[in-house]
Amino acid sequence: MSTPQDPKNPKQRFERRRGLGLDRKVFDDALYVIDAISRNLPISTTLRELQLVVERLTFSKLYERQPQNDPATIAELDLFFRDEVSDGMLQFVRWIASRNLLGFIAGDQGKVFLDQCLAKYRRVQEIQVTTAIPLTKADRAAITERLRPIHPVPARILFNTSQTMIAGLVVDTGSSIVDKSLRTHVTASVSRAGQLSAVNRND
Repeated sequence: MSTPQDPKNPKQRFERRRGLGLDRKVFDDALYVIDAISRNLPISTTLRELQLVVERLTFSKLYERQPQNDPATIAELDLFFRDEVSDGMLQFVRWIASRNLLGFIAGDQGKVFLDQCLAKYRRVQEIQVTTAIPLTKADRAAITERLRPIHPVPARILFNTSQTMIAGLVVDTGSSIVDKSLRTHVTASVSRAGQLSAVNRND
């Protein structure tokens, strides 16, 4: 008995597109590299850069060149994408080229690859940690360590700064906000003091 087709099922969408030559192992390896190099980037930035890479490679026809892992092609790719994408995304492009797989992320296969990335990253949670000043690497690591048991990989823990904050931090999980900022603490203290004063006057 055949399995019912669900158009929203990413695995079934992948299987229906295998006729285009999209290899599961290559796809998984590519996603592993993308996750590693873009772990500190917002998902929207990662997807925007991936789309740019797919479009540029498709338009330029660089993916048709063989071999792709020669120094001249790698240098051309560096020139093509430098200042257009993050260093991490440029590393990903080099990685793909070093394996002669630029065709995997360009043309029709590139569209399928991008579609699968969209389906995958749409389910990844982003945790936004906002502070008044940039945190040290040690502070970011300590906060990440405390948040990881609650928000395990592949959830992304991102760090931002806000000029409106004086001190403390705010953690936004997308579904809830933990506000430990000084402004909120002071506002709450003033409110409690006002309520206590009103009670004392009534007494």
